[in-house]
Amino acid sequence: MNCKDKQEKPLQAYYLPQINFPFQYVVDNLKEMGIEYQPVNIAISLLKPLQKNVDFDKVMDFANTLEPDDKNYKPIFISEKNHILDGHHRVAGIKYKFGENAKVRAIKLINCDDKDGFSRLRIIQDRYEREYKNK
Repeated sequence: MNCKDKQEKPLQAYYLPQINFPFQYVVDNLKEMGIEYQPVNIAISLLKPLQKNVDFDKVMDFANTLEPDDKNYKPIFISEKNHILDGHHRVAGIKYKFGENAKVRAIKLINCDDKDGFSRLRIIQDRYEREYKNK
């Protein structure tokens, strides 16, 4: 199974996921959906943002927490063609602090274009919000 197999709900291209919940939850759901993924370190210059604008305050808040070779931040999620599906502010913060040749930790969704990838991540986000919203 891959991203292009039948989806649980139609693509919703008008909003990107905001993965602000436990990383393990995302990974477990990707596995459950049969979505292959691969951890990668990728140069920021190779990434293609889908979000046109970022909140400068969020970028600066993140950049101010970074140290050289910091690996404590959550990885971003990217499509098979290196489109950023989630993590635009993290990428902008790393780029601001270390330049466009800096590398970022990412989870690449295999066989997922940008629309399929962010649709799957939105499904996972919606599941999380339904399961934990009232807890």
